[in-house]
Amino acid sequence: MDINALTEEEWDELFGDGASTIPDDDGTNGSSRSKRVPLWAKAAAVLASAAMILSAVPGLVQWVREIGAIKDPIEIVAQAEKYVQTSEFGWLVSEVQIASLGEPNIAAYVLRNPADGVIILDDRAWQVDDLNETMAHEIGHLLDFAVWPGGQGNLRGGLESEAWAECAAVDAGERRLDGSRDNDEYRCRPDELEIFQAEMAAARRAGICRPWDEPECR
Repeated sequence: MDINALTEEEWDELFGDGASTIPDDDGTNGSSRSKRVPLWAKAAAVLASAAMILSAVPGLVQWVREIGAIKDPIEIVAQAEKYVQTSEFGWLVSEVQIASLGEPNIAAYVLRNPADGVIILDDRAWQVDDLNETMAHEIGHLLDFAVWPGGQGNLRGGLESEAWAECAAVDAGERRLDGSRDNDEYRCRPDELEIFQAEMAAARRAGICRPWDEPECR
């Protein structure tokens, strides 16, 4: 909405009287003279109105986020399996399952000890892009388990497991590269992506082996 394009009547209807009454010299009410409202005041009023709407309707944001989302568990798994088929390392995935994980910050996980190649997704409503990003990250963990079987800590060329999985998602084109100052464990900084790509080049030459499901090396 262009707040500068509002007429006096529209502004008054939305945000109150936009004019000021100036008293005459004798102290009586004089004529109503138009008083120009600054742009910053208009913007502040619009933002305040939006904030009131959002606070009054707490489910609005969640409703907007779910527009176009996949909600049916069968369709979620079908979309995830579709991503598996197009992923370079999708052959590491033995199965995709869905479950209620009960934790908003956990979208999916894979087992490690022992690893079985199964990706478990939360039964939330998924946007396709978010689902693809998550699948790329979890496939990155399976790649970690295949390249560094039993690996811990710095055995991944200096990368922790989450950084490795994030770099796998970045390398697959599903997630962005993080800045050099980002320090969250779920990150892939430029130097970490360089390490990942170097380790993957060596792993490809040696052959990557899947120890679960039907063992296979490529």
